[in-house]
Amino acid sequence: MKVLSSKVRAGARVRPLALACTLLLGAPSHGELTFDGSLGPSGSLQGPMLVPEAFGALSSNGQNLFHSFASLNVGATESLHFQALAPSIQAIVARVTGLEGTRIDGALSADATLYLLNPQGMVVGPGASLDTASTLFLHQADTVRFAGGERFRVRDQSGAVNLAITAPLGVSFAPLALDAAFAPAPTLSFNGAGEATVGPRESQVVGANQFLSFSALSLYPGQGLTVRTAPSVRNVIARVRGLEDSQLSGPLRLIDGGTGLPSSASLFLFNGQGLALASGAAFSGADQIQLAVAEELRFSDGTRFGLTNALSEAMPDTFLLGRATDALSLSGVTLRVPEALALTAPQLSLSEARLEAPSLGLSSSGALSLVNSNLLAARPGIAMRPTEGAELAIVGGQLVTVQSSRLATRTAGGGLNRLQLRGAELFVNASSITASNQSADGAGALLNLTGDNTLRFTASVLEANTTGAPMRAGSP
Repeated sequence: MKVLSSKVRAGARVRPLALACTLLLGAPSHGELTFDGSLGPSGSLQGPMLVPEAFGALSSNGQNLFHSFASLNVGATESLHFQALAPSIQAIVARVTGLEGTRIDGALSADATLYLLNPQGMVVGPGASLDTASTLFLHQADTVRFAGGERFRVRDQSGAVNLAITAPLGVSFAPLALDAAFAPAPTLSFNGAGEATVGPRESQVVGANQFLSFSALSLYPGQGLTVRTAPSVRNVIARVRGLEDSQLSGPLRLIDGGTGLPSSASLFLFNGQGLALASGAAFSGADQIQLAVAEELRFSDGTRFGLTNALSEAMPDTFLLGRATDALSLSGVTLRVPEALALTAPQLSLSEARLEAPSLGLSSSGALSLVNSNLLAARPGIAMRPTEGAELAIVGGQLVTVQSSRLATRTAGGGLNRLQLRGAELFVNASSITASNQSADGAGALLNLTGDNTLRFTASVLEANTTGAPMRAGSP
């Protein structure tokens, strides 16, 4: 589909350039606007359409007003106006989350700079009239970027929407795309069923390792990615090194390129910008999975793959983390892995998630939060190791370890170091739960039990300790 992406000054009328686009979508008999309910009320508007300021969500500083629609079309004899009464509002950011494109044949106006995004397509008819108080951006992009690094995404349904407080900078796409690390970047697109496939021809195979390099990797509902492995491959290493984090709401599959059967390779997937898994995310064909928000993956021979294209046939070893604010989040996700699952990030957050694997590792250098999530593991169990200034919080849900497990917050440099349990259930056997601080003054370590927690221990240790100070543990 040919897409019109325009920046139109106030009072401007669409030039004949838009005429070529009008042939791509049948002209609707009338316009209609339907709110999707994610940022305000549900319902529809027809005829002369006024979008009240109160129907949107305002950023905390009052500068940005956000709207979310399931569909948006403006007929030739109709109008659509975005209201912004508060003098503090500088930008209106509106997204269309449905499965149909947007067509504007009538009048579109707004009381502030307007960003209107629809990834399914944006068509402006030759008779349309566009008038805003400043500037108008119409785009098929997926994301609006802001000066503070925030991003407002059309298709991200993983949790609370980020209502950015800084000024919009522009728009960007979140496609599925390979980069040119190993060869001229091949075309990669979803077929009619929403499936994309990559294989050895799009990869670099070194010994038992198969390397993939993406400039962007996101899977939205209805989309999936299949990775075909070479027969000798035991590890699939996928790097995402673009400017966007990865949003995964669809399945990623590993299959043997020779037999077409599920592969038994291990998957190492990392993106230095961020990684978010929402309902619909799933992995199959991999016995072991490691997901990370990291800049590099170090191998047992010291080779680092990530910032450079250095490849190795040695075993993958350790992820090297980047910025302290980058996050890996799971919301409404169930992951079951045959052998091992590991999640690594500077910030790690699980909400309404269920993870099952014989070996389950969660590692964060900052905050690690589990909200109403169920973690079940056996053999060596669960290891959570936030580092300096760390806080591990478990709210609701169920944490189950079977043997030889360690649940710990530990720092050698001082600073806040908390292990908090609130309304949680812990079943621990032959394991330890520890909040410790090895600083000289012994300050900062705290084991905090709040609310109705169920703790069951068998041959296990529960402790909070510091060097040079008494142990502190309690139930405030």
